Amino acid sequence: DYTGHKIWGPAINTSTGGNTYQTTGSHAIWTHSSFTGGPSVLTMRYSSSDTSNNLVFKINGSTHKTATLSGSLKSQTSVPVGIGGKGDGGGTWTGRISELMIFNARLDDNQLEQMESYLANKYEISSKLPADHLAQPVKGADISLHWGSNDGGTNESDWVNTVSIGKKSSKMKIWLDASDANSFTLSGSAVTAWNNKAGGSFNFDQKSGDPSRIASTYLGNVVNFDGNDQLWTNDPFKPNEFTMLSVARYTGGGNGRIITSKDRNWLFGFHSNKRNQFYFEGWINNSGNYDTEWHLHAATMNNQDQANCWTDLTQLVTDSTSAHNSNYQPSKLSLGAWSNVNEASKGEVAELVVFDSVLSTSDRQKIEGYLAHKWSLEASLPEAHLYKSSKPIIGSSPSSTVYRDLTLYSL
Repeated sequence: DYTGHKIWGPAINTSTGGNTYQTTGSHAIWTHSSFTGGPSVLTMRYSSSDTSNNLVFKINGSTHKTATLSGSLKSQTSVPVGIGGKGDGGGTWTGRISELMIFNARLDDNQLEQMESYLANKYEISSKLPADHLAQPVKGADISLHWGSNDGGTNESDWVNTVSIGKKSSKMKIWLDASDANSFTLSGSAVTAWNNKAGGSFNFDQKSGDPSRIASTYLGNVVNFDGNDQLWTNDPFKPNEFTMLSVARYTGGGNGRIITSKDRNWLFGFHSNKRNQFYFEGWINNSGNYDTEWHLHAATMNNQDQANCWTDLTQLVTDSTSAHNSNYQPSKLSLGAWSNVNEASKGEVAELVVFDSVLSTSDRQKIEGYLAHKWSLEASLPEAHLYKSSKPIIGSSPSSTVYRDLTLYSL
């Protein structure tokens, strides 16, 4: 509550025989007269079999605190497990508890989300959970199969048989397109928000400095960072797998990071005067020279600790295992600088496309072709590339090219 009492977790019997209490680090997370956050879902997991971060404390589906402890979870006669205060009767807390579940086994991340979904839906607070949480409604296109002895065409009622297959949700999670004026919130030319065209969360609406949308010499409009700017999203992107592609460049001076993370040591494409840099809490590739040319970067990361990366469609690394074993995702993506305007760059970003899976080679090449032809980078495509001389097309209709509208391509 507001007077400073915490919510205390279970007593942990450490290797030294002591007891360690993990607190929320905030004054209230349940309903209280001085707290406007309202009811929340709390999740705590402790497993002595995990080698690091074996205690995880979550609030409304997002990790709030982690710790690495040793020993097993045991009841203590002198300091028992307590609810609503410390196990010794001190540190009492003012609040309300609606439901409590305790499992004598380690639940994996998916099982934790299932429990959080149950509680959040039951108590009508699912809106507080992250946009990509299991509790949130599935978005996507409704798919139906129509068949019969005659071709019913585009009129659904002319088909003899119809069955609903369900939703097909896009694998695309983030799409920042500087050419689309409607995706920006501006103050003059200064960007206050670069909104995600893929929908949902991951809007880049946090900023420092004055990143601006400007007309580039030949590529059209891009977002410019002048060396003391930063634009990021507060929504963590932590899929098990991902594919990322971008078009960006240094403009000269302050050549640090351009596409990076706000809260992790993670970078994509550019770093320290080089243009072939990929670091996912571990070096995937560390090479390249400095220039101010536009570059098309791509990378994939799977859940088997295998990373691949490309600069201008030339593969730099194949199935690297140098990424961090668990923290290889970017988390809160950031543009222009890392952390709190650290290792900032003077640079420009034209487009960023991110998927929550490893795309097949053919699918990835379609996105590469789309970006290369859109931003006049066809020369960067290898001669053997499928879309070296022509824009990617869906099916057989030129009117449905990926180039015209990436949203038409539902990967």
